[in-house]
Amino acid sequence: MKKILSVILTLVLICVPLSVGVIGADKELIYNESAILNPGNEVIVREFPQNKGGKKGLINQDKLFAENLPAQYDLRNVDGVSYVTDVKDQGELGNCWAFSAVGAIESNRLKDGAGDVTTLNYSEAHLVWFTYNGRTTDENDGTYGDGYAKDDVYNCGGYWGDVTGNLARWSGVTNEEAFPYYKDDVSQMGNYPESDRYLSEAHLENVSYYEKDEQNAIKSTLMENGAMTMSIYYNEIYLSQTNAYYVAYALPQNHDVLCVGWDDNYDKNNFNATIKPEGNGAWICRNSWNTDWGDNGYFYVSYYSGGIGPFVSFDISDNTNFDKNYQYDGTYFFNSLYFNNVDEIDFGNIFTSESYELLEAVSFYTLHGNATYTVNVYTDVDIDAASPLMGAKVADATTSGDIETLGYHTIRLANPVELLPNERFSVVVTIKTKDGSVAHAPVEGSGNAYEKLVFSSKIGQSFIGSQNTWFDTSTEEGYYSNNVNLKAFTSNIDEIPDFKVTPANKSVVVGKTVTLTALNVPEGYEVVWTSSDETIATVDENGVVTTIKEGKATITATVTLDDDTTITAESQITVTPVPEPPVEPEPVPSIWERILAFFRKIIEFIKKLFSR
Repeated sequence: MKKILSVILTLVLICVPLSVGVIGADKELIYNESAILNPGNEVIVREFPQNKGGKKGLINQDKLFAENLPAQYDLRNVDGVSYVTDVKDQGELGNCWAFSAVGAIESNRLKDGAGDVTTLNYSEAHLVWFTYNGRTTDENDGTYGDGYAKDDVYNCGGYWGDVTGNLARWSGVTNEEAFPYYKDDVSQMGNYPESDRYLSEAHLENVSYYEKDEQNAIKSTLMENGAMTMSIYYNEIYLSQTNAYYVAYALPQNHDVLCVGWDDNYDKNNFNATIKPEGNGAWICRNSWNTDWGDNGYFYVSYYSGGIGPFVSFDISDNTNFDKNYQYDGTYFFNSLYFNNVDEIDFGNIFTSESYELLEAVSFYTLHGNATYTVNVYTDVDIDAASPLMGAKVADATTSGDIETLGYHTIRLANPVELLPNERFSVVVTIKTKDGSVAHAPVEGSGNAYEKLVFSSKIGQSFIGSQNTWFDTSTEEGYYSNNVNLKAFTSNIDEIPDFKVTPANKSVVVGKTVTLTALNVPEGYEVVWTSSDETIATVDENGVVTTIKEGKATITATVTLDDDTTITAESQITVTPVPEPPVEPEPVPSIWERILAFFRKIIEFIKKLFSR
């Protein structure tokens, strides 16, 4: 059966073939030309009654299994501790998505013990500005040529994918004091210099996406990771006097809020809809319309309300987790590629290291829950590699595991990989679905002029493959889908690895050969091999030692650097004589041979006796 590589919409995941092309003898490419991007969530009208009320659950529970979930849970008060920062006010601007995301990030940091609830305050202004002014001016930045370039930045709307793409780039989060939010005067925000783009007090590690019917998973995640963003359809007519919100119909989401807990017993009669919810229970949510709205800025959303979109959790770590982020993707993924009827797909990027580093982790997006991943690393990748496999596979770095949710994932390698300066290395990820559904790989896509979103890529950077068939995603065969959304994280090696030769000592029999290897050779420099005594052993330009006679010789590897200084490493070769062949012991006669010999001696004796 032919494999069909298709480009599909990330957000709708529905492919409508609009053009078909043939690639090679057995590859048929289908391209979905539609480009429907999420315009973002935001409610413009927000003049609502100021009502008080509501309940707060106070139960803490460590177990994350469904049967151990409490009936009530409120991150504002978990055994007397709050894991939610103060209510904020977005003003009349379209930035609900940024406020809900920053609130979730702050909650996650508090859960990790990384801040104080009274002082932790990250900047929405920085997040919004660099999300929608995404195109860096630094041509040496791997993401150069990618991103939005919008005009009315603080009134565009947005969603969790925009946040993820920006933070995964290590653009934020940073503190509110340095980048304050001016809800009444947009002119005081923005126009930040390029040098502020990568200011970051914490790094994004993981993002997990849940649908509304995954209630137990959402509750467990709230308890473990902190508050989550939540998309809803909002209209004031559905808000009751008790600050309870219920929509009987599945309407499109237009607003993002922060989910901080739940109450399974919240009475369905609190909702003012003509059609009541079918049961009790509600999510406890924080809005971004100040404390004079709702119940001091909070309200309840029925479990059964229509128009509830995804719940999204952000997992953040210290900004010291890694030193460098090798990347080509400057945003969230906007398309994907897949092979028709194939439940497994490979995708990879080729990077070039800057210095002596340890490759410790990679990150990528998945369009699937219930899947497995395998990460492989290759070093010394060919300069004109037609796939990311054209290098030396680092077997002990191979890492496998399960992916439970759609989202963004940072994976630590089983063993870190040492990289030399200017070393070409590749990271290859294999995704396999557990249910046999088609596996997808995330790519930037071709951009969208209406959204002022563009991407760029170069040949030889990103690849999609299946069963040793590979496509460069920046070419026609990869449908000009630009880069794969795949990053590599390294830490600097404080002590530069020594230039050395292995083996450092070797005994070799006369007439035999041994190959020496120079390790940690500076990129672009040649190793010159010499022998201290060529009557004993010689060495060629490849480090192959040929022994001549018994004795000892020192083999030296020398590298001359640009400033004419040299670095050397040695191996001691001991040439030993050809061993004498072992002396075979006399065979031990069997018992029958001994008996036969005994009788022969008796016969000889009798013959001698009668011959006298």
